[in-house]
Amino acid sequence: MGAGAIGEETARFSKAFGLRTIGLNRHGSSVKNIDKLVTVNDMHALLKEDDYFVSVLPATKETHRIIGEEAFKMMKKEAVFINIGRGQTLDEEALINALHNGEIAHAVLDVFTQEPLPEKHPFWEMEKVTVTPHISGVSKNYLPRTIDIFHKNLNAFRRGGSQLIKKIDVKQGY
Repeated sequence: MGAGAIGEETARFSKAFGLRTIGLNRHGSSVKNIDKLVTVNDMHALLKEDDYFVSVLPATKETHRIIGEEAFKMMKKEAVFINIGRGQTLDEEALINALHNGEIAHAVLDVFTQEPLPEKHPFWEMEKVTVTPHISGVSKNYLPRTIDIFHKNLNAFRRGGSQLIKKIDVKQGY
C-alpha cells in the first residue's frame, strides 16, 4: 500500500527475489516494478492475495487507521504485515488481536502510533512481532542529498519558485 517512491523501491527489491507485486495508489496508475495496481476501492484484492503486505502509506485523513480489524480478517493466515509508512495508518489494537487470534502470521513494525514505542507496549513482548528502529533513511548519503535538494530549491526560490523539487502537496498531506 502506497506506490510512491518508497513503494516503487520496495517493489523493485521484491522483484529481485522473484516476487509478484501488487500495489495500491490513489489513481491506479501504473508504477515501475509493480505488476498490478489497485485503488483503495479494490484494497480487498491486495489483502486476499498478498503473502507479504507492506504499508508505506502517509498519514492523512483518508489513511487514518485504514488497516484494521476488517483488513486483518481478509488477509491470509500465513501473511506477514510490514508497516514502514506511518503508525497512524494502523489500528494497533486490531493488529494485536489478529496476531493473538492467528489471523495473520507475523508483523514487522518500523512505525507506531506513539513514537518512541512506550516501554510497556505489548509489541515488545510478542513473539509474532518484530520491532525495528525507524532509521532506514539514514545513510552516508542522506545529508549530502538533503543539502543538494535544499540548495536546488533555494536557487529555484530565488528565481521565482517555479522549479522546486520534492514539494509537499499540502492538500494531500505529503
